[in-house]
Amino acid sequence: IGLEHGCFVTHRGEVYCVGGNEWGQCGASPPRQKGPMGALEDRSRIQVETPMKVTLPAEAGRIVEVAVGGRHTVVRDAAGNVFAFGDDRRIQLGLGDTRTQGIDERNSFGVIRQDLLGGKDTKQDLKRAVTYRYYDPHMQFKPMQTLAPAVYNRPPYPPPSFVACGEDFTIAAHRDSPDWYSKDQETNVLLCCGENGEGQCGRGLQEQQQPWTPVRVPKRSRTVTVACGQA
Repeated sequence: IGLEHGCFVTHRGEVYCVGGNEWGQCGASPPRQKGPMGALEDRSRIQVETPMKVTLPAEAGRIVEVAVGGRHTVVRDAAGNVFAFGDDRRIQLGLGDTRTQGIDERNSFGVIRQDLLGGKDTKQDLKRAVTYRYYDPHMQFKPMQTLAPAVYNRPPYPPPSFVACGEDFTIAAHRDSPDWYSKDQETNVLLCCGENGEGQCGRGLQEQQQPWTPVRVPKRSRTVTVACGQA
């Protein structure tokens, strides 16, 4: 149960949601609002009064877990695939940095473009599952599969073992030990996306919002549960 809506998983692995739906957090399309909206503006209250079944993508398997944030929902199926929907203003759905133009123009000179300094321009495509224009509502009412976290000098992380949501951020736990380790030797890593203005993503205050980024926990540790607050 979140701030404005609640979601439930049945024995058959289906998901039902009820409550606030102005950001599509119940999996239903909210009415289109009149006039342009900025990326961070609030929407008028819309409510789903009776539990409704969420339509998941065809590739989704039996749902085994649901986590509810302030205005977004994250579900995980038996294979570990994660799908998210609802408010994405703080990039908390794990779909990548959906606010940018899709290119990374930073370099060793800071934010100054290399071509302005007479050097070679540096651009790198950023991974993201969806792109919003400025006046588009930053939300998804249809469940979208989250992006896999970026990795460096290591194999890709396996699917998460569990997920948790705060008001406007999401945390996933991925095993980072070799798969031949026994259960008592297994270690994992926490990755967080979304709002980090108060340090709730556990990695300093360098970014106000962030895509999937590791939380600074002790090395070779295993987190067994996560509880999230508002900030």
